[in-house]
Amino acid sequence: HRVHKKTSGKLVMDIERTIHEMEQAAQILLNPYNANRDYIKMSENVFISFSKAQLSIPQCFHILENTRVELVLFETVKMIKNIIIYEWRGLSDEDKLLMRQKFLDYVLNNHNLPPSVIERVLQIVAIMVKRKFLEDSGEELKGLLETIKSMIFNSQDNRVQTMSCAFIISILQEFTNTVKSEDVVLSFEEHFHAKKMFEVRELLLIFQ
Repeated sequence: HRVHKKTSGKLVMDIERTIHEMEQAAQILLNPYNANRDYIKMSENVFISFSKAQLSIPQCFHILENTRVELVLFETVKMIKNIIIYEWRGLSDEDKLLMRQKFLDYVLNNHNLPPSVIERVLQIVAIMVKRKFLEDSGEELKGLLETIKSMIFNSQDNRVQTMSCAFIISILQEFTNTVKSEDVVLSFEEHFHAKKMFEVRELLLIFQ
């Protein structure tokens, strides 16, 4: 499935071409007054085609690691989110843990990421945390919250502290939203159940 699909040499070349096309399209869409209507339409179609592509998470990460254009990053992160919410039940616990850590490492290690991209990546991780919460009744989340709190209070790195606070905010937003969550696969009942469970136990852990 789209989590483990390898990136061959030819696919790397194809993805490099995709990055180049998206970067050019982004330039036009972000400066539409300097382009004619046909170029704007072509640029819109580049992103529409990308949204329909069947890329894997490793291929998406290749894009994230090889561009600095905000619109390209934003659309790629959105694709990753869709892959995860639709393929979650087919993932192993090890895959879920490795992906979550990779997302957190990505926002921690890339100091020039736009705030909008950081917010979207942390939102993905919060969605993953909520999905796992419903599977194990909060066992993993309890340990994760303790780790995040330790990073906030004990780290000497301001960026680590800032990202840890932002992550907690993302978790709070994901669990308290039953209607506006980006996880459209979960039912309203599942969102509501997670919210109530979270409020009874984990919410207290955050503010202790």
